[in-house]
Amino acid sequence: MVMQMNTQWTQEQAKDPLLDMDVDQLESTMVGLEEASKKLESEASVGFDSVDMSSYEVGELETMSSAVREASRKFAIALAAGPDHFQGQGKDDVESIKNLQPYIAPEVIKDLNVPVLEQVVATQRRYECILRSSPIIDQSTADFKLEETSADTMKKLANHFAELGKHCEKISNDRSKSAKQKGKKETIKTALKKKLGSLMPMLRRHVLRAGIGKGQHLNMYTNVSAIKELFSYEAVEEAHRQMEDGRDRIMQELTLRKLEAKRESSPDSS
Repeated sequence: MVMQMNTQWTQEQAKDPLLDMDVDQLESTMVGLEEASKKLESEASVGFDSVDMSSYEVGELETMSSAVREASRKFAIALAAGPDHFQGQGKDDVESIKNLQPYIAPEVIKDLNVPVLEQVVATQRRYECILRSSPIIDQSTADFKLEETSADTMKKLANHFAELGKHCEKISNDRSKSAKQKGKKETIKTALKKKLGSLMPMLRRHVLRAGIGKGQHLNMYTNVSAIKELFSYEAVEEAHRQMEDGRDRIMQELTLRKLEAKRESSPDSS
């Protein structure tokens, strides 16, 4: 009967991939996505085309120029391979997050509940025919040894089955509650998938500029390989253009600073 019940549970999970997940987990995951989105939107609003270059010191501008030049060089090397060598176009959202994870800033990745997101976007899952999280009988701890008398053995069995009954009752209640929440979970699931879809472009831009672009994680060769593997040709082309535009603005500001410094040091200026 236990085996038949496990089969029932597996079939029910196949129809509803979120059956073993409660509403609180889904709502918490949505809150995390919204927090990540706010951080990425704030980051995107401070681009090279809007930042006030005059607010930086010369040393800061020179450091920025060096970082942008290196990032731009990597993008140029990757783009030289041609569109056919880029593989980032065909990956789904969760697969993309997993691949991008090493390059995402810690303050952003902590908001992304990847295991839950993976379950949410899955269209079909494979289940083992076992009670994964709440086994009815834990063979490693159950004591099935005979007692000294048959009466004592029977008492042990009675205690065991009493505990088993409580355990089964809890599992039944949990599953009934989960089934009743199906409608609400489907609503949250739809919202999660929509939010994740809008988040991905920002996340890719973040990684291109703040992760792979700066080259903090990998050497030059691996960075270029990662760029071609994780992104589309068009995304890298756009990032390269923005890096070049940003570098032009930085160099213009540095040139102005040098001219001002030269004018102020000139005898005629006094």
